[in-house]
Amino acid sequence: MEPIYHFEYTETEKTFQDMYLMFYQSRSGYGYKLTIFFMGLLILFMQVSPDPSIVTPKYIIQVAVIWALAFLLGFLGNKYIYAGFNRKNAVKSGTEAYTQRIEKRGTELHVSIDCYEEEFVVSFQEKQEQHTYHEVTRLMETSTMFGTVVGGVRGQKKMVSFPKDALKEADIDDFRRFMTGKCTNVAGGFKELKV
Repeated sequence: MEPIYHFEYTETEKTFQDMYLMFYQSRSGYGYKLTIFFMGLLILFMQVSPDPSIVTPKYIIQVAVIWALAFLLGFLGNKYIYAGFNRKNAVKSGTEAYTQRIEKRGTELHVSIDCYEEEFVVSFQEKQEQHTYHEVTRLMETSTMFGTVVGGVRGQKKMVSFPKDALKEADIDDFRRFMTGKCTNVAGGFKELKV
């Protein structure tokens, strides 16, 4: 059976770095948002529970402004400080993973990804992994890579990522629409990540 879409590439150090950049960037900023939200609730509860009479319109406005500033600082810290830290670690981790793979196998890995009507198959060396589109829980892309997160609903999550320029004889926009239509557990299609 002929695949609808076919990707083929050889993993290089740059490919690994781009994969890790996507992985690190895909980790969202929910951590700081949840921390600020629950710490704000905790502080509010600790202040209000001994003396509920302090809750005045002025107090509510002060709390709202302070909370908004905390979220703004968290957002800016996440965007500029944490993201830079992530980029640095991603490049380092990608280089290390590539080096380990070369040491283990003695050669770069040739990878192909074939997309069929009901599943996609990742092939490398003598190994094949089959994934249904229903298993995909996230779709993401950067300027150079596509990525999918497979599993996580009832099993271990796995990220399958591949270079956009590895797509053979097909249109990238058509592939994007195909995956968005097939991956019904993903709301909104591909999330574009800035790396």
